[in-house]
Amino acid sequence: MSPTAAIALEPIQASILELHRNASTIHTYSPGIIPGTLQTEDYARAIFTSVGELHRAADHDIEAAIQARMARRELIDETRQFEYILNEHALTNVVAAPAVHSEQLHLLLDCMERPGLTVGIVPDEVPLRAHWGFTIVNEVRVELDQYQGPHTVTEPENVQRFRKAFRRLRDTAVLGDDARTLISALI
Repeated sequence: MSPTAAIALEPIQASILELHRNASTIHTYSPGIIPGTLQTEDYARAIFTSVGELHRAADHDIEAAIQARMARRELIDETRQFEYILNEHALTNVVAAPAVHSEQLHLLLDCMERPGLTVGIVPDEVPLRAHWGFTIVNEVRVELDQYQGPHTVTEPENVQRFRKAFRRLRDTAVLGDDARTLISALI
């Protein structure tokens, strides 16, 4: 059996940055972690270090991937609509040291004040309706991040399934001040 080939993380993050740069709408569901665009550098480093071990990524590749991910946050403005739905578990899932986690939750609250950004939280008591994360770009393309690397869905009937799943998740999420209250209670 041959060893698993290394996957370069920075080109993947650079392509996601370009995809977001050219998008007018981004709808992301993240069940277990804070979405990349909303991550602090240290939180992203914890994620990429773990992923990097799985994919045998070099340290310089991890650092370059982090910088590409950090650049995405600058795209959140009134010219695009970003909507993120997270499971409450994503807010409590321990991926880094407590100080990093606290800083991450504070950044999430700060980001929620930006124009063009909506964040919803599906409370833990709501039955789980989706088990893996996905991103819908411009309502016509779905990006999945999987162990073997990214996967794109463009078949209209399959994209429609993801759009329906996202609407169902949004319908169960708390938004606005209720979401801020939920996040604040965890800090």
